[in-house]
Amino acid sequence: MKSLRGALRAPLFPIFMRITVLGRKAWSLLTKGELRAQVAGHGTKALVLEVGDGEMLWLTTNEAPLHPRAALIEGGLPRCPPGSSFKVGRCSLLPPQGPEIPFLGAQIWSPPAIEAAVPAMVVVENAEQILQSFQFTPERWVRKLKMAALSKDVRRILRLGKEIVGLGPGLTPMGDDFLGGALFGARLLAQTFGGWTWDNQELEEFLAWAKEQTTSLSGALLSDLAYGDGPEPLHELAKALFCENELGKAMVSAQELVKIGHTSGLAWLAGFCGVLSAGC
Repeated sequence: MKSLRGALRAPLFPIFMRITVLGRKAWSLLTKGELRAQVAGHGTKALVLEVGDGEMLWLTTNEAPLHPRAALIEGGLPRCPPGSSFKVGRCSLLPPQGPEIPFLGAQIWSPPAIEAAVPAMVVVENAEQILQSFQFTPERWVRKLKMAALSKDVRRILRLGKEIVGLGPGLTPMGDDFLGGALFGARLLAQTFGGWTWDNQELEEFLAWAKEQTTSLSGALLSDLAYGDGPEPLHELAKALFCENELGKAMVSAQELVKIGHTSGLAWLAGFCGVLSAGC
């Protein structure tokens, strides 16, 4: 009877795991040579790994949204406590315990290119409608962001960022997420419609400062968003607004976006649509 209970007990590790999709940044990090990756955080749906120079990637389930830093894994997440280390070989991840996790042959995902085909004022109207469909607080952040976006000067948004970076609980504080969505939207506006003042040096200096004020993961994601890389639903939302004039499709993408994290998706959405509703 004792041996039967042992046989029926769930295994400590999934029998077989493999990475099926790699975001382009995750692929670049895993294939640049042998390295170690330390577990920086662990949830039921994601395992966050930190590699050299503060770079981050995460393992997550196949049902999770794509992201340039994500590695979608089939077969369940390995159970590894924070602080434990993975080895990264040429074609597989080697967890501290359990079977290796191959990534050879994984599909590489990159965000879609966005080219404006919709008039600016239509983008403004649709973005405002989406913003009004989701309740985000604090509302004063949205008001301040809209005032900053009216200037079409990214430096005004960075000044707002000085007030809110690091505010809120979690691995990615709400202030960081809201600012990231805003910078993602501002860059998109500058690239598609022009007319924005964009200071890359000041942006770099700000991002270096922000990384000292927040968590490693949040600093990496904020930098990604400032340079146009975010989760798949955010890119799909941008595509629906800028390229297709599909408000219904945009609403679906917005709903998928707000499902991410406790507050992250909603904060990204509010920052993104807040800029779009005032910065065209």
